Amino acid sequence: MENWSLAMDFVILWRTVFAVLRREGAY
Repeated sequence: MENWSLAMDFVILWRTVFAVLRREGAY
């Protein structure tokens, strides 16, 4: 369960970072 939670947190974090990079790259 802990590993699954950690994986989900990592995916959410990565998606957030990727979204921010794309937004800044748009400029």
